[in-house]
Amino acid sequence: MGALLSLSTIVRLGSVFAALGSDGGVKLYWGIAADGSVVISDDLEVIKEGCAKSFAPFPAGFMFHSDGGLMSFEHPMNKVRAMPRTDSEGFLCGANFKVDVYTRINSIPRRGSEANWTEWESHS
Repeated sequence: MGALLSLSTIVRLGSVFAALGSDGGVKLYWGIAADGSVVISDDLEVIKEGCAKSFAPFPAGFMFHSDGGLMSFEHPMNKVRAMPRTDSEGFLCGANFKVDVYTRINSIPRRGSEANWTEWESHS
């Protein structure tokens, strides 16, 4: 039996963390249910039933946290970009996610840098 994780329920109770290794040895899927909640499962049939066509494979090498969203754990300093996903009939049915190697997330300045730390909030 597949695991099912509905984020709308869990987020009300606390936080959620999901990750998938880069080797692709385990299949994990996620999507948006009719009520707008995010669903994560390793059972493709559960995802298809709950999300219709609004689902995609969970990206390998990524992690999702309810507070921080989706990020690559292999390239944590790079932004993540959604790439539209289409079905065999050409209809938009979700997104695949890729690391954008050309954009980086602002990090905390190194010790001794000339950055003004009092204005750090303006960098996020």
